[in-house]
Amino acid sequence: RAFRVVADLAEALGLVAGRPRVTPTRTNSPPNIDGILDDEIWATAAHLTEFTQQAPLDGAPATEATDVYVAYDSEKIYFGFHVHYQDPSIMRANRVERDRAMQDDLMTVYFDTFLDQQRGYDFDVNGFGVQGEGVISADEGGGGGGHGRGGWGGSQGAIPRADRSWNTLFDTGGQIVADGFTAEMAIPFKSLRYPNPPGEEPHRWGLQIVREVKGKDQENQV
Repeated sequence: RAFRVVADLAEALGLVAGRPRVTPTRTNSPPNIDGILDDEIWATAAHLTEFTQQAPLDGAPATEATDVYVAYDSEKIYFGFHVHYQDPSIMRANRVERDRAMQDDLMTVYFDTFLDQQRGYDFDVNGFGVQGEGVISADEGGGGGGHGRGGWGGSQGAIPRADRSWNTLFDTGGQIVADGFTAEMAIPFKSLRYPNPPGEEPHRWGLQIVREVKGKDQENQV
C-alpha cells in the first residue's frame, strides 16, 4: 500500500489553492505507542510544522510551535506529535475516560478517505494519551463535536459534528514533557473505509490536523 495525503482536499475538489500535501514515509519498524518520540520511525517520518491559526485570528501564523510526524506500514498509519508551549502552565490535560477529554488541549486528525467531503473520521489525543474518535457526515451540520471549528474541506463553516457513539480500534499514548506534551497514534487501516485506487495509483486521502489551545481559546490547523 502506498498513498499520499492531500491536505484539505484542495486540488482534488478545486478548493483553496496552495494547501500543503504530505506523503507519509513507509516504515518497517513500527513505533512503540507510549507517547515518547524515541522510536527510529520518527527520524525519517514526514514532518509537518507550519500550522495556521483559525481562532481567534483566522489565517494568522500559529502562536505555538507544533511538530507532527506521519508514517505508515502495511497495517497502520502512525502519527507523532510534539506539542510545544511557551508557557506550559496554560496546558489543559486530564486523565479521563475515552471520548471525555473535550475540555482538554487536543491534537485531532481528520480523514476524508473518499475525497468527497461527505463522510470522514475524527481521531484525537490529549497529553495523557486519552483517545477519542468519531465519524463525521456532511449532513450533520456544524459544531465540530467540541473541537475543530475549521471548515470541512477548507470552507469557513464548521466541521460537521462528530458522532461519538462510533468506536473503533486504534492506539494512543501521551507524555507530559517540560515544554508541553508528546503523543503517538496508530490507526489500523482496517478501522477505516476507503476506496481501492486502480492499478498502481497511490491512495489519496483528505487530511486536516487541528491543535487546540484551550487556555488561549485558539485553534491551529495544517
